[in-house]
Amino acid sequence: MGIPLPRSGAKRANAVIVSKCPENLNQAQKTELQNGDDLMQQAAAELFNHTDFTSFSKRNTQSKTKLCKIFTSKWAQSHEEFTYTVAANRFLRGMVRGLVGTMLLVGRGKITINDFTQIINAKDCTKADFSAPPQGLILSKVEF
Repeated sequence: MGIPLPRSGAKRANAVIVSKCPENLNQAQKTELQNGDDLMQQAAAELFNHTDFTSFSKRNTQSKTKLCKIFTSKWAQSHEEFTYTVAANRFLRGMVRGLVGTMLLVGRGKITINDFTQIINAKDCTKADFSAPPQGLILSKVEF
């Protein structure tokens, strides 16, 4: 079964992507994230204040605009597993990996919420961290 095609005249498509943090984190990194959970939630909430996600798009894409509308952005923790759920009207190439990698820096105390906001506003993909592995990304739903 494939992804359903949009009805004629559909105005938007929502996609939900779930990203699970890498299981190969060492105990110190897991503890850092547990202590930084509130910070990662703040970073996730900050995304609602923005529509230009140039900083979280890979270079040399065919996308003419980097504007996206985020509908859901939240972290959840279950035992030692962290899950980030994001829903938007569209995603840029590499966007979720960049968001997750950069928010993990916030959670680990490597950058502040202010730094995260500055990365968004910089509109420069060299400022974001795209190190989140693709194996944890799951496209869970597409709605038209």
